[in-house]
Amino acid sequence: ADTLPGVVPCRSEGGEGDAHYSSQSEGSCEGEAGGNGGGARLERDSKKKPTISRRSFSMNLDEVDRIHHSKEKRRLRNVFRLRADKAYVTEEAFADMLNSRDDLGSSGVGSLATVLSELKVVYGNLKPVEAKEDEERVYSLLRDGESAITLDALAEVLLTSNLLDYVRREVREDVIHVTGALQLQTVDDVVDEATRISNHQAMSSKEPVNWEWPLNCVVSVTVIINLLAMGVSIDFDDPDNIGWIVLEGLCVMVFVAEAAIKMWFWRCMYFRGEAAYWNIADLTITVISIFELSVTVGQKLLVG
Repeated sequence: ADTLPGVVPCRSEGGEGDAHYSSQSEGSCEGEAGGNGGGARLERDSKKKPTISRRSFSMNLDEVDRIHHSKEKRRLRNVFRLRADKAYVTEEAFADMLNSRDDLGSSGVGSLATVLSELKVVYGNLKPVEAKEDEERVYSLLRDGESAITLDALAEVLLTSNLLDYVRREVREDVIHVTGALQLQTVDDVVDEATRISNHQAMSSKEPVNWEWPLNCVVSVTVIINLLAMGVSIDFDDPDNIGWIVLEGLCVMVFVAEAAIKMWFWRCMYFRGEAAYWNIADLTITVISIFELSVTVGQKLLVG
């Protein structure tokens, strides 16, 4: 006989003709019949399968977006040859980029200022809070009449798959021209990326720094000896004695050696790493010590 959708006939033990209908699933019927197979099936189905929560999935997607955004910002910084402390790209930088990457150059675009303004509007529609922060933090520092866009905004716009849907029709061709030039990969870009990867691998392959601790100990002892020598020389009322000058020269040589070793090992990270401010302060003190020692030696030679 026909049954309603979702209604399964369940047979009782009374006989083949005795059947009652239930809105339960077929597995429930088997369980109701009391058979071993039905009970095992219910127990197996009741086990909770491992699933990924929506929250975890969303967090993973956000992390992927942040990684892509960071890579795009690094690529754009290389394209525009920006300093590490510069967070925006000016209209002049866009013109230089087009002249170096496109046959038509900046003349192929009607108005770069209009294109930048349009991209900022798109970024404002995508992320209004961040766009407002850029307006207060970056754009307020620009000169009158200077047009620019932040790296964060430019990276976010370029990573938008349906970018042209947000762009007005009258500037769409110019936006396509500019974004196409930005996406073009030149030989210089390939060389820069290969150099960056090789430098990163070289830095990561270095063994843990074991020489810093003894070097810092030697420098600390030298500083203490230098301070004690200065105090004792003043007490003896003979700070210009040749012995004190030689001792001061030895201390300065240790300071110079410390700076030279760290600069040789860390290269540019000496001025850009986590301890950059301390390194610059140490280097400044070392230069001042060299100057003072040179003046003292010069005066001693002139007097002698």
